[in-house]
Amino acid sequence: MYHNSKDKGRVEKMEANQIQKSNSERIAALEATYQHLATKADIERLRADFESLRSEVKALRWYIVVSIGVVGVVVQILNQSGG
Repeated sequence: MYHNSKDKGRVEKMEANQIQKSNSERIAALEATYQHLATKADIERLRADFESLRSEVKALRWYIVVSIGVVGVVVQILNQSGG
């Protein structure tokens, strides 16, 4: 296949360069995606935001329950005084 050892060495060097270039391109493509990944700090901030939101939902739920109770009491008072 090769005419001499010099050709063989040249072909092997070209193949090695292609592999290195291919690996460099793969690494560059992977590094380009890193900016889209969340860091531990991002995840911790998100976790804190969810915890805050959970607390707000609990407070809102109690507010709604108490409001419904107050409306029920007012309706009962109005029905007793009117009837």
